[in-house]
Amino acid sequence: MIETVSKPPAKSPANRTLAKSPANRRRLLLTPGRRDSLLEKLAQGWSVSAAAKATGISRQTYYRERTRDEEFCQAADEAIDAGSDVIEDELFRRGVLGTKEPVGFHQGRHTGEYVTRYDTRAAIFLLKARNPDRFKDRAEVNMDGGLADRLADARARLTPASGDPTDGDSE
Repeated sequence: MIETVSKPPAKSPANRTLAKSPANRRRLLLTPGRRDSLLEKLAQGWSVSAAAKATGISRQTYYRERTRDEEFCQAADEAIDAGSDVIEDELFRRGVLGTKEPVGFHQGRHTGEYVTRYDTRAAIFLLKARNPDRFKDRAEVNMDGGLADRLADARARLTPASGDPTDGDSE
């Protein structure tokens, strides 16, 4: 019996030169200017993916820098927390304060009337985030309340007085 050992596929020349191209090498570098821009976007509530793309780096560069640089990691965490506050404030504005929308148009012109609309989903999301025990999505089912005893009681009630469940009106 001849055993064959397969070799891993060789990298194509295109793949080898891809990482070496100047444009791709630049996407791997987090310069001080890009770092500041990235942290600013995270503090504005941008996702890591969107902030990295807008800054001109890859997500992999962002996560690699987090593991390499403790100061950057802490700054990124603080920026993400600040961004979460921005998003929470916007949800509050929409869900609790509401947004004014123009109503009342005559011959294509706005008559100056507005109505305040509230985003119920935003309000619900805020409640769930702020008080998850009270506003969670699913009910908690407690199975420790003597389920076996309750099942035995139910069976006993269904069983005829003679104790034989097959007894009955089978005549």
